[in-house]
Amino acid sequence: MNNSIVAHANSEISKDIVFYLKKIQNESTSGKHLNKKYISYLLNCLMIELNRMKNSRIPAEENNDRSARKALAYIRDHFKEQITLNDVAEEINLSPVYTSKKLNQILGCGFNQLITELRLDYAERLLMYTDENITDISYYCGFNSTSYFSRAFRKKHNISPGRFRKNTDNNFSL
Repeated sequence: MNNSIVAHANSEISKDIVFYLKKIQNESTSGKHLNKKYISYLLNCLMIELNRMKNSRIPAEENNDRSARKALAYIRDHFKEQITLNDVAEEINLSPVYTSKKLNQILGCGFNQLITELRLDYAERLLMYTDENITDISYYCGFNSTSYFSRAFRKKHNISPGRFRKNTDNNFSL
């Protein structure tokens, strides 16, 4: 595998790691009452990024595609917004059809499925580590309606978001 490509992928992840470390440091040295759930959430995000760095062995052929990397970075940065395939394609100066084909080839799923998965993963963390209500979480994660969020969440986990939070609270205490 091309080491410069791995270094680039790792540098993108490293930015996220530095971000979470700074957030943790700021929260713990702010002099305010520590929000243990928030720090726990930040630590969880940090662990996820470290795990991604450890597992960033994407085949070189896929890593070499600069437009795909740029598309994935754009999606990662904007998945909570109401982005479309056209937005991503415009960002990387390719047609929507070609962008869709490229994403499907690399990830094995379509654009809408990718966005939904990213939003659901983010919602899981918010449900576990914040006290925000489910409606706010659904909108914050980019879902247009709480009912669609609940259906998508239930489809993935076979459990409602409320029950997921309750089960998490019972198994995770600070």
